[in-house]
Amino acid sequence: MESAETVKKKLPLDIIVAAIVLVGGDIITGDSVFGFLGIIIFFLVLIVQSIKKNKKVVKVAGVLLIFLVIEVVSISVIKNVEHEKNVETGNVIVTAIERYKKDNGAYPDKLDELRPEYLGSIPKAKFFMFGKRDIHYYYRKGEQAYRLSFEEGFMNFVIFESEKKKWVK
Repeated sequence: MESAETVKKKLPLDIIVAAIVLVGGDIITGDSVFGFLGIIIFFLVLIVQSIKKNKKVVKVAGVLLIFLVIEVVSISVIKNVEHEKNVETGNVIVTAIERYKKDNGAYPDKLDELRPEYLGSIPKAKFFMFGKRDIHYYYRKGEQAYRLSFEEGFMNFVIFESEKKKWVK
């Protein structure tokens, strides 16, 4: 069995920092673009440092590739689960809006008009960023239709279009 000191020598600090930046970029921004930029930058830095230290570049690239695969899979799973939960919560709001229209002959001017008869409180979407944070659902009433939306990631909106009766990205 290897000692902690031996393992420490096998994992250069650069690789640990690269892994933190990869995952951290996605967690902070909620968007994979920054994680991928982070891997490109650190990959280039590690190649240069590996060449200078006369290490095998392939070994460093292999470790970074493993981190990239782990990051893409884990962040994708988290985003997918949260997207589905946010759509489900949005559907609760949609149902309340449709009930309001059936009872009152028109859509509400704002979501607050749904309280307390149709919704106890206006639910919020969840977004994985610095842990979980709440995102408001945005409502816009038109003459014959409405849109309900929430933000996923940086400027990435998911919209329910009442005339189509479906959520679109």
